Amino acid sequence: MIEEQVKDRLLSIKGVVPDPYNLPPGCRFHPRCESFVPGVCDREEPVPVQVTPGHFASCLLLGGRNGQ
Repeated sequence: MIEEQVKDRLLSIKGVVPDPYNLPPGCRFHPRCESFVPGVCDREEPVPVQVTPGHFASCLLLGGRNGQ
């Protein structure tokens, strides 16, 4: 028997997806992110961080900084 999995909908990020040939510096989502931190998100590119077992996010605000 196959168990049904109930999945929550992902939140949408408002705004327009950037041109892949002209990405913004730092986090690619910072121009559209409601939690954007000037001087951090627009300068550093985040690395993946495990937020729960088997689930990862690339966000500087979750600790996704190089060398940490």
